[in-house]
Amino acid sequence: MRLPEDRAVDEIYASNTTFIVKIVAAVVIAFLLAFLFNFPLGKNIKNYVEGAIAKNRACPLTYDELTVGFFLPKLSFLNLNVPGRCFQKPGQNLKFSEANVRISMPSIWPLGIKLKIEARGDGLRINAFPRLSVTGTDIQIEDSYIQGRFLRSFLPVNLQGDIKIQGNGKLEGKKITQGSLKIESENLYVPAQSIMGFNLIPLPLKAFQLAGTYINKTFNIKALRIGEQMAPLHAEFRGTMKPNNSNLNLSPLSLDGRVKFTDQFLNEISLLRILLNGKPNRESYYYLRLDGTLGAAKPTFVDPP
Repeated sequence: MRLPEDRAVDEIYASNTTFIVKIVAAVVIAFLLAFLFNFPLGKNIKNYVEGAIAKNRACPLTYDELTVGFFLPKLSFLNLNVPGRCFQKPGQNLKFSEANVRISMPSIWPLGIKLKIEARGDGLRINAFPRLSVTGTDIQIEDSYIQGRFLRSFLPVNLQGDIKIQGNGKLEGKKITQGSLKIESENLYVPAQSIMGFNLIPLPLKAFQLAGTYINKTFNIKALRIGEQMAPLHAEFRGTMKPNNSNLNLSPLSLDGRVKFTDQFLNEISLLRILLNGKPNRESYYYLRLDGTLGAAKPTFVDPP
């Protein structure tokens, strides 16, 4: 069947236009691929990152290997080591078998770039999403956990179990100005050990929860729960803590709450039973106020409400 001349011209023109667009697209893609594979872009980025790390003498990171990826753009560190002095813990380094920094997606509001930081180590997994924008830096933490064996080098208490972490924060410079944090565990276990002269029996606490918000340089603790109802030790507190950026153990505390011990626990620690003798309680709960600092809390027993 013969097409009308005007229709034939339109179809031939449309076909030629589509063909030309495909040719142009193919040329552009070929040029970009040639540029990426022949121009030392990855090497330049790697040199820039290595130079920036070398200049950061306050927190000198070390690693075995750094690679640059383009699909999606990312930096990968093998066996990354973060010195303890970066977070006021000299000699207690953070070691990651692998750490990646990649572009996640653009942020529409506020306008900026969203990154994804993934870090893996022995007993540690961190997934953080920093968002860099004209209004500042936000960071979100989710699907992250710390295991007890990782905490042994940082805490005076030997712990076992999985501790889940999630939260968010707003940064100005290198300081957090506001945010929220939730830490919880369902299988926390404290093996038998000696703490501050007390020989503790094994404590299957199981439950642990810490939740609060940070604003005006104060961490407002909405819930601090240690141990399930039938655990050897069960405690509940609320209050505030003012974090000390130089030494967390010197952070002032102001907490109110209650604590309960099983008879077996008190029988094992006779000094604690003597301390509690004559103190008012309600349904086996002793009510108290914790002042002082995080590293040297001072309990004061109060009358039950």
